[in-house]
Amino acid sequence: MSEREASRARSVTSKDGTRRRRSTSHDRVQPDTVQKQHPPRSNRMSSSLTAQGAATASGPGVGAFSGGSAGSSTAAMPISSAALAAGERRLLELVKVSLAKATWTAYGGKNMVWLLGHSFISRARRRAAVLQGTALQLGFPEDRISVKWFGFPGLRWSGVWPTLVRLAKVEQRPDILVIHVGGNDLGLVAQRDLVIMMKQDVDRIRSLFPGIILVWSEITPRLVWRFARDIPAIDRSRGKVNKLLSIFIRKSGGIVVRHRDLENKTKSCFSTDGVHLSDIGMALFTLAIAEGIERALEFCLAVRGALKVSSARAGGGIMESRNQ
Repeated sequence: MSEREASRARSVTSKDGTRRRRSTSHDRVQPDTVQKQHPPRSNRMSSSLTAQGAATASGPGVGAFSGGSAGSSTAAMPISSAALAAGERRLLELVKVSLAKATWTAYGGKNMVWLLGHSFISRARRRAAVLQGTALQLGFPEDRISVKWFGFPGLRWSGVWPTLVRLAKVEQRPDILVIHVGGNDLGLVAQRDLVIMMKQDVDRIRSLFPGIILVWSEITPRLVWRFARDIPAIDRSRGKVNKLLSIFIRKSGGIVVRHRDLENKTKSCFSTDGVHLSDIGMALFTLAIAEGIERALEFCLAVRGALKVSSARAGGGIMESRNQ
């Protein structure tokens, strides 16, 4: 490089457009001296973020997430399922507190609840009939909720739709429908065919009863599965059917009842035949059903309240426009 080119390389352009020459003392590096260069601010920030990411990668906090854009290279950290479940329970508690007696009176009307199922439902009804109080109502007040039991021993899923069509002709239509059917199909109907049939019937039920809140009670475990050569295989199939239909029900706005207290297969929860539930097991079963109905009622009342408020606002707007 010539002396002229070197001189030109050391020159800089000022803000007003004039060219000035830097002192050559800045270009010289003194012997035995290391010249420190600070990285640009953006590089320092990226280095700091990288260090923080490395520190947290080994143990991400519960519920941590990334707020980057869709095109960001930073991977989002998933919220834990435990945190989501806790949030859902807290939300339901808040909704429950907000639904005071005045809310029932203002937005209420009597809600019709149907319980449809096989022998578990019929046995639960017989047990509730001998108990005192509002056992047949599952603890719900009679002036606000009417609970009707439709238990048919041996009922399989293929009989759900014809049964509902027949009941719809003679009974008041339900606001909430609880279905506990499917256990008698395992071992007789292929898993894939059963899930397809269930999903198709759920869509038809929503068409038969527009605006209904569907509560799906998952298939409970059994100690003995009739018509089954491999009991562990049937139990795995039960878990898959429950998972697939639960996802479908939730996506369509329904509620899923999980019988967690029965999943341990404690012998005291089952009768001697290993299929039906004992008094203890039946108490746990009906309690879970009641909790599912309660969640459906809270949702139903919240929707009715929102609709009434919306109608009142729309009516007020119409009256205001007329007065003008």
